[in-house]
Formats: sequence, structure tokens, C-alpha cells
Amino acid sequence: MDFTDFLETLDDGDVSRRLADELGQVVRAARRTGRPGELNLKLTFRPDGRTVVTTSAITTKIPTPKANATTFYDSEEGDLLRSDPKQQPLRHVPLRPPAPLRVAAERPADSGDLIVSNTNPEVK
Repeated sequence: MDFTDFLETLDDGDVSRRLADELGQVVRAARRTGRPGELNLKLTFRPDGRTVVTTSAITTKIPTPKANATTFYDSEEGDLLRSDPKQQPLRHVPLRPPAPLRVAAERPADSGDLIVSNTNPEVK
């Protein structure tokens, strides 16, 4: 009996079906995560008089996505904080919107150019 036939007869074909299912799970997870996975088949052969008792064990290592890291500060009391407790908070200063642009002069219609100037005297 060749190995393929042997696998098909183990546990009435259940081992072969489980291997196919597990193979698909490992390959999909490896593709999704970009990390390696494993599928292992362990066969044990135990002599028993004139026969050999065969048992199988299927194990997998399904790759998982790399975990994201989040940085926290810790307080004297052991609490986790998102901001540094030793740093003063920054004061919020709203930004002024820029001054609107205005058309300073138009060139003749055939040139299609516009001369634009900024009405904000601080911008040069």
C-alpha cells in the first residue's frame, strides 16, 4: 500500500479529510498575516501480536497577526495614562483662517491671466 492509500484508510478517511481542512486554514492564515504556519501529522505504530496499531495526531500552528503596540505613561499610583503626567498640558491656540484672495487686476480677455494679491498685510 502506498502512502496516499494509507492516509485514505486511516480512521476511515477522517485523517485525510482533517488534514485537508487544517491545510486550508493554515494556508489562508499564512496568506492573510504574511507569517509562517505549520501543519504536522504524527503517526505512531505499535506492534500488537501479528498486527500493527496505528494512531495519528494532527497539530497546527496557525499564524496570528502581529499585535499592535500602544504606548502609555504610568502614574505613581500605577494607573496607565495617555499623556505624560510630568508635562504641563499645551494650551490650545486657535489658528486664524487665512485672508481671502482678491483679484487685483484683470488682463485682457485674450491672455486669460489673472493677477492675484493677498489682502493680509503680514504676508508678503
